Amino acid sequence: MIDLHSHILPGVDDGPGAWDGTMGMLRIAEEAGTTTIVATPHSHDYWRGAQPPEILIPKLVAEANQRAADAGLTIKVLTGMECQALPSLVHDLDKQSCFTLAHSRTVLMELPFMMWPAHTESLVFNLQLAGYTILLAHPERYKAVQEDPNRLAPLIERGVYMQITTTSVMGRNGSKVQELTRQMVDLNWAHVWSSDAHSVGGRNPKLDEAEAEVARWTDDATARRMSFDTPLALINDQLPDVPEPLTYEPRRKKILGIF
Repeated sequence: MIDLHSHILPGVDDGPGAWDGTMGMLRIAEEAGTTTIVATPHSHDYWRGAQPPEILIPKLVAEANQRAADAGLTIKVLTGMECQALPSLVHDLDKQSCFTLAHSRTVLMELPFMMWPAHTESLVFNLQLAGYTILLAHPERYKAVQEDPNRLAPLIERGVYMQITTTSVMGRNGSKVQELTRQMVDLNWAHVWSSDAHSVGGRNPKLDEAEAEVARWTDDATARRMSFDTPLALINDQLPDVPEPLTYEPRRKKILGIF
C-alpha cells in the first residue's frame, strides 16, 4: 500500500515532536503493509519548522529514510506537503515553498474545515492551467461537503481526485462522516485513502483495517486500486484508471403530519 498523506516528520507541524515518534509511526505503517509513505507536513500558517520547508523537508526525509534503514525497516519515505488552498498556491509551488507529492505534478490540497473559500474553483482552474494535478485532502471532513456533497461534483468533473481518510472509513470521525465516506466510495467519488497520520495513537498510519473495510463495501480489486494503483499513478504523473463518477442524489426527507 502507498500512503499519500501523513504527518510523520518531527518538529515541523502537529505531528510527532521528536524522532522516536517518527520511528514508531514508520514501524506501525510497515507492519500494516505500507511500502511507501509520503511525508506531507502542513504548509503556510501551520508550518513550525526552524527552517523554510524547501530546505528542511528534504533533509528530514533523507534522515527518516536513513533511520528506517538502520532500524531494519524497508518502508520508503517520500517528500510532499499538505498545501493550504491559498490564492498564491500556484506561485508557492513554482518557487517550492510548497511541495508536490514525490516531486510529481500532484498537489495534496487542503481546504478549511469550516468554510468553502470563494476562490476554490478559480484556484483549481489556475492549478490545472499550470499543469498540476490536484488531490483534495479529506473532503468528507469539510462542513460544506457534509451539508451538500454535490459541492464536490464540479471538482470531480474537472479531474480533481479525492483522498478519504482511514479514520473516516472506520467510523472514528463519527457515523455521519462514515456514511458520507461510504457514499463517496459507492459513487466513485473517492479515489484513494490515506492515513493522515499524526502519531502512534488514535491517528496512526495503519492502512490495512481501512483496506479490509473498503473491500467489504466493494471488492478486493477496488480496495487495491484505491490503496496502491491510483496512488502509484499519481506520484508517477500517470493518468489513474478510475471508474466514471455517478450522480449524487440526496435522500428525500419525510414530511410528517401531511396526509
